[in-house]
Amino acid sequence: MAAPAPAATHEEYRFKVNELLLLSAGLADNSTVVLLFREPSVEYFADKRCLAIATPGGKNWTRIDTNIRIVSALPFAGRFYCSTATKIMVVDTAADKQPQLVTAANYEFAVGKPCLVDNDGVFILLTHYISYVNRKHQWRCKVYQVDLDAGKTVAVPQVAEHAMFISRYGDRVLSVRAGLSPSISGDTI
Repeated sequence: MAAPAPAATHEEYRFKVNELLLLSAGLADNSTVVLLFREPSVEYFADKRCLAIATPGGKNWTRIDTNIRIVSALPFAGRFYCSTATKIMVVDTAADKQPQLVTAANYEFAVGKPCLVDNDGVFILLTHYISYVNRKHQWRCKVYQVDLDAGKTVAVPQVAEHAMFISRYGDRVLSVRAGLSPSISGDTI
């Protein structure tokens, strides 16, 4: 019989915590904190993303491991939403069960990296992808409004009086009202 693995020392544990990369944070309800973080990996393409939840009065964080790759996350209207390749999920914190991810809306599109954004109180899913035109690549975007009541997304032709800025790696989007600065034009991404 093999001997049990030795317990990690405080220094070893602290080192592991320091390797985590916080990607997003927010509230899942009035008082439950949710963190989306990435764990380090020795494999180049492995990108293990996990959720950790802390409830009021709780002494420990609850970890939600998923087999789904979470692409982006956004606290919106008092809930914590995550996008995957095919759906928008929400952290369900019902009192009678363990916190879990449940489907809030489905979407279908062939290409693009989905990213969630709060556009002045309107829940938006923005996808961006590279298109090749005349052997040159160009970034393209499509914008969808998330209809949580119907559980789906609806394509919208423009972002109206807003400009959206996409991060270098495309996992975050910032929506800014046009007119905030003379250099910000509406309906631009």
